[in-house]
Amino acid sequence: MTKYDIAILGGDRRTACMAPIFVEKGYRVICFRTVPVSCAPSIKSKISFTDSLREALDAAPVLIGGIPFAKSDCLYCESGAPDLNLSEIQRSIHKHQKIFAGVIPETFRRTCEEREIGCYDFMRDEPITLFNAVSTAEGAILEALLHKDTNLHQSNTLVLGYGRCGKILADRLNGLHACVTVGSNDANELALACALGFETLHLSNLWRKICCFEYIFNTIPAPVLNRRCLEKVSSNAVLIDIASNKSGADYEAAAKLNVNIYFCPGLPGKYAGESCAKYLTDYVIIKGKKIGIALTGSFCTFEKMFTELQKLKDAGADIYPILSDASQTIESRFGTPDAYVTKVKEITGKDPIVSIPGAEPIGPKAYLDALAILPCTGNTAAKLANGITDTPVLMAAKAHMRNNKPLVISISTNDGLGMNLKNIGLLCNSKNIYFVPFGQDNYKTKPNSLVAHVELLIPTLEMALEHRQYQPILKDYF
Repeated sequence: MTKYDIAILGGDRRTACMAPIFVEKGYRVICFRTVPVSCAPSIKSKISFTDSLREALDAAPVLIGGIPFAKSDCLYCESGAPDLNLSEIQRSIHKHQKIFAGVIPETFRRTCEEREIGCYDFMRDEPITLFNAVSTAEGAILEALLHKDTNLHQSNTLVLGYGRCGKILADRLNGLHACVTVGSNDANELALACALGFETLHLSNLWRKICCFEYIFNTIPAPVLNRRCLEKVSSNAVLIDIASNKSGADYEAAAKLNVNIYFCPGLPGKYAGESCAKYLTDYVIIKGKKIGIALTGSFCTFEKMFTELQKLKDAGADIYPILSDASQTIESRFGTPDAYVTKVKEITGKDPIVSIPGAEPIGPKAYLDALAILPCTGNTAAKLANGITDTPVLMAAKAHMRNNKPLVISISTNDGLGMNLKNIGLLCNSKNIYFVPFGQDNYKTKPNSLVAHVELLIPTLEMALEHRQYQPILKDYF
């Protein structure tokens, strides 16, 4: 057994802020040359630190690097630690370890693949890259305000590029009532920006029009801000360059021309380390986990359930859907069975299991890491507590539990404090069964009703995978 569960290697505040989150979730963490972050003394005392790369690499099955993982072929450490070549890490990691980081070099990734080492790149995950773009855009706006003492409100503002960051940045600036123009060479990007109400500028005309802007944000990793353009920039303008590796501008020319240009790398780590860490932590815990999601007929909760199902998918889970007889046959005011099936397929990318014979192989094949009944009706809870197996969902639960793996219940029943209370009590006291925290959703008109806080599905699953119950299990709605 390893001494620790997770080793964090360098990086910036994003990775450093992951350590206390992991500790709060019950994981044992060791950090190698991470930047200092503030947290409660009771949490900090449980985080171990080392200056030995070998100790960190040998100590845990899961390794986490920064975003980017490396700079100039050396481990990226914002703390300013001495250079550590990636080749040293490659020699020291072991078969079946997992490593998570951002912008992992292709040669490193291929070596891991050959040696049966799990290698997961944060920046190849679309939801994470979008979240990172949000943090980058907000950080860029803050940098601009720090370097110029005028309002963004009604300012002439130029956003160069309309990719992930450019789109979010233009949207945020528009929300601050800046007069935003989008610059690009791409006709599709310009058409979309125009359709969304932005002024547009083809880059061939940039040198003619750049003098009109007070705030200029560059997201294009190509030398669009050349000397010809920089010569026309207004003396009171500020340029924020968030393109990688100073590739967006001629910095030598900018210095000679006294242009107020600022290269701003690593903005998510600088300004949103804690927010990013929460998202990355969920990804590390859930990534690649095979999670069964079994739907029963509490149709009024389906809309919220689909939202959480998408979040679970975005966190990297491999989801296997299962539908009860009711959820695939009953039409209600909340929707039709065909619509439910279509939505499930759209989110998970899989056809749902819809029969008892289809669910039975979950047992002998043991392919699920966890199963969640979401939502779990009173009828399903009662049958589960009393060993009745007459639907695909109940067969899935029975088959899954023979493997001593966690079953998570997201209760939704009008008689949770009535006839079903004893059944909920039996399930709460059963091995390997865990509940999404629940409460009385409407004690005035439905005093016996209990509904789970489905927004807590992911943290409940994370703890259930460690065979622990998320607490508190009882949570008020008011």
